[in-house]
Amino acid sequence: WTYFAEYMPGHRYAVGADPSEGVGRNNSAIVVWDFDAREKGFHKPQVVATFLSNRIPPDRLAYEIRNVAVRFGNCIVAPERNNHGHATIAILKQIYPNNLYYEQRGEYLIDKRTEKIGWHTNSSSKPKMLYDLKTIIDEELINIPDERLIRELRSYPARDLDELKFDEDKEMHWDLVVACSIGWQMRNFAMPGLSIDKEKE
Repeated sequence: WTYFAEYMPGHRYAVGADPSEGVGRNNSAIVVWDFDAREKGFHKPQVVATFLSNRIPPDRLAYEIRNVAVRFGNCIVAPERNNHGHATIAILKQIYPNNLYYEQRGEYLIDKRTEKIGWHTNSSSKPKMLYDLKTIIDEELINIPDERLIRELRSYPARDLDELKFDEDKEMHWDLVVACSIGWQMRNFAMPGLSIDKEKE
């Protein structure tokens, strides 16, 4: 874990996560966003925490996700549902059931919510989520203080937009980029967090 800011009561936070198998090859990644962060008096959403590990199995990753979500106000959590994400989601349903992201049929409409937990990266959602992130980076509308994430963003190839199947032989998977872009998609679903005691009531 690397933390760049402390929790600010009343701010809207979100956790995006990209689970992996945890066998020493590609990384599991978690990125936490603060959508109400400010810089020099101006609104500027910020990445406030990142996690990267190629050793943690998907079930244990769920506990890392839960712990950081509680730390940042019991915020909304969006794990990627592809590949090893199903194992992570199965545990999250047990240990953090109250603020998981459910896939939407339409954009930002509560009555369009499905029963599918997590973010599904597919031929439609992948280009959108990555172009959305690229736009706000190009316009300097966000603050990303993590050097590992910045390196991934700078090296991300355009051809990867067309690749949806997991390839263990690929040298780099841009796991932080995926977690970051999923987290950014939560900006319209995030609410100011409840206290832990309030959540249990």
